Amino acid sequence: MKEHDMTKKSMSKHIIDVKKAKTAKSRSKDPYKMIFEKSSDAFLVVDGGKGTILEANQMVKTLLGYESKTLAGKRFSVLMSSDSQASKEDIMNEITFYGNVFVQTFRRSDGSVCTMDLTATMIPWKESDAILVTIRDASERIKAEQEREKLIHELQEAMEKIKTLKGLVPICMHCKNIRNDKGFWEKVETYVQEHSDAQFSHGICPSCLKKYYPQYYNDDELK
Repeated sequence: MKEHDMTKKSMSKHIIDVKKAKTAKSRSKDPYKMIFEKSSDAFLVVDGGKGTILEANQMVKTLLGYESKTLAGKRFSVLMSSDSQASKEDIMNEITFYGNVFVQTFRRSDGSVCTMDLTATMIPWKESDAILVTIRDASERIKAEQEREKLIHELQEAMEKIKTLKGLVPICMHCKNIRNDKGFWEKVETYVQEHSDAQFSHGICPSCLKKYYPQYYNDDELK
């Protein structure tokens, strides 16, 4: 029984020692290398002259489906979709010389096309310069922008439908016609409908009923 307990303790100690060794090994790595490997964005190091991929992190597989080791030595342009608005050569030139941040369509390993935010930065790499390309999924950002633009468009349409009457309105003191901004006189109903969302439904007030249609006027019913 004691021998069994000793074996169990020995195994537990061994497991703890292995975990400690792994942690120590992990901490001993270059912190920049750790950032490269653990980032939530896809990182690719591209040769500044040849445009070939030198290194890629694991997020490239998550976002695009390619194994990092299979991309080494291939041109970065192979990741771009064939329906890109700009040519692959133009994009590589922009990345090389301007360090642009822009939206780019990529082709996943399964052939599907996705839209990504691409950022490129020139960095020193061993004995030459290279380009650190950062790729981030742009679908949520684009969706939010589209929803915002839709909301703005809907608000603009709503504002266009809301018409208000402001300022002095010239009205005839006798017939009550209104002079519009073109100098023409028109009925008050027409003017108000053209300058607001109000709609008229015609009726007759008690005074006019008594004046014009006395035969239908009943004072008791109107009280």
